[in-house]
Amino acid sequence: MNNTGPTLSENRTTYDLHIHSHWSYDATLSVAEIFEKASAYNLKTIAITDHHHLDSLTEINMISKQYPEINCIPSAEFTVTTSIGSVDLLCYGFPKELDNDTKKIVDKYHLWQQETGMATVRGLQALGFKYTDDDWHNLLKSYRPQKVFPVQGYTHVMGRVEREYFLKNSFIQEEKERGELYEKMNEKIKRPLYPRVEEVIPTLKQAGALVVIAHPFGYFNKNDLKRMDRLKAECDLDGIECAHPSIPPEFTPFYREYCKRNNLLSTAGTDCHIATLLEARFGRHIGSEDWCKELLEKLNHKNC
Repeated sequence: MNNTGPTLSENRTTYDLHIHSHWSYDATLSVAEIFEKASAYNLKTIAITDHHHLDSLTEINMISKQYPEINCIPSAEFTVTTSIGSVDLLCYGFPKELDNDTKKIVDKYHLWQQETGMATVRGLQALGFKYTDDDWHNLLKSYRPQKVFPVQGYTHVMGRVEREYFLKNSFIQEEKERGELYEKMNEKIKRPLYPRVEEVIPTLKQAGALVVIAHPFGYFNKNDLKRMDRLKAECDLDGIECAHPSIPPEFTPFYREYCKRNNLLSTAGTDCHIATLLEARFGRHIGSEDWCKELLEKLNHKNC
């Protein structure tokens, strides 16, 4: 296969199963804004897949009542540690009221995010840089809404915001140096690993969620069947995100055929985090309309 680069559909579809609101540490879209645009663009099904938690669920349930024409699947994107490293998993179909075991998983991720943010502070200090708890908190407050802090505490910082701060304060001289800086910090203060897949996924599936590997091009090493089989088993996958802006278009049918052979669902989403991407991308993936129907049928069957 020749990698011709990612593409988007010329026209919008009726669904988008991968979107982030400002309840995610790295997004700035409000839940209301997402619903408004979904209605304007005639999307019928969406999934707000915020990172590591379901903290936006109460607000989604409230705002969704204003848009009865839109089906919003209760969802989240949980990153887990696997045998190949960290992997992002989209989880669809949670109940509107979470059980205690699922809440404990969310609490585990809240703690992980807080500890990860703190590790950056302590790592920079260990390297001799002036970066205090107040600097960290103020950086988060510069783009995150106040309502998230009582729920999530102080999390790690969006990469773009952090990178600009590091450049402005001469922690790095070029954007590409941020990765090297993190390697040096990690030698001083170890950043916590994501929770392990076997600690997380059984509980989420017990709650009724379907598990789909997100933007899998890198995780699958493009089209390494042995690696695909390995992750399918290790993550107990129900499906694959076969269409995403990061997936070269010629790989979408390959992933779809793998799903069909292995009785897996196929999903599609655009991973919108900010307003400009919502305008340009929302619903404009190259996934089939049938994929969304198959997912909804599976969720309806599970919830019977």
